[in-house]
Amino acid sequence: MRHLLRCLSILLLTLPARAEQPLRGDLFAPPEMTAEWGCTIPGMDYHWQTLFPAPTVGAATQCRQLCMRDRDCAAYSVTRAGSRPGPGRRYAVCYLKDHRALRRPSVADPDVVSGRKIRISRVLHQTDLPGNDLPVSPISYARRSHSEAVHLCRSMCARRTTLYGYRRADTCGAFTVTERNACWLKGSGLPIGAYLRTRRAAGGMTSGVITTFVAMEAPLPGGSYVRTCAACRSTGTQLRCRCHDGSRWKDTSVRLDGPCRGRSITNRNGALRCD
Repeated sequence: MRHLLRCLSILLLTLPARAEQPLRGDLFAPPEMTAEWGCTIPGMDYHWQTLFPAPTVGAATQCRQLCMRDRDCAAYSVTRAGSRPGPGRRYAVCYLKDHRALRRPSVADPDVVSGRKIRISRVLHQTDLPGNDLPVSPISYARRSHSEAVHLCRSMCARRTTLYGYRRADTCGAFTVTERNACWLKGSGLPIGAYLRTRRAAGGMTSGVITTFVAMEAPLPGGSYVRTCAACRSTGTQLRCRCHDGSRWKDTSVRLDGPCRGRSITNRNGALRCD
């Protein structure tokens, strides 16, 4: 993982204006995107396109926007104009990658910017998550508004993964921002439910739990289940849905590896099965 330390990894998050803005409170906020400057994610391309110069939008931003708009895209890499041979070498090239790229380590390349979708759990207002603090805490954002401090703190937490070269003991699973905008990063050793069970009311504090990379964004497999199932999510190895058995909805899942690999999926009386 030593090569990862050469990659400058930051999150491209749109910060709110100085005025306090409401933060999202849903269980899973829409995906956000990391940015790994000077890094490429090898392989797993399913689409590429040449990016022509735009007056106000850079190539990295164009490629990031293409990936954000495409539900099948889990990561991207964009080359610097003139850095690759071929007839289109004058222009940047954007490569969109499927869900398998989420777990691939980055490789240092000074002519490439890459990014991956992440998903961040709900923000918990007026809440403290006590204990389990990482030694790097606290990080002060005293000159920022509270909303900005929360965005910056959760960005810092989402970046502290083994994918970016951190030891498992130093990775982040949750965070708390105090009323004075001090960011406390929490270790990732506890599951989400454990953090939520230990939370306590605390005026002026904001907390959140990180769910890291969105392997759940894998493309859904084919099959007749789509006509009688809803809220389906695939990790690539498992499919979860709410399926109707003729009288009510049931939560069900099926493994997509092993005997079901490459086979179509069906709903049999509210249970997912492979044909």
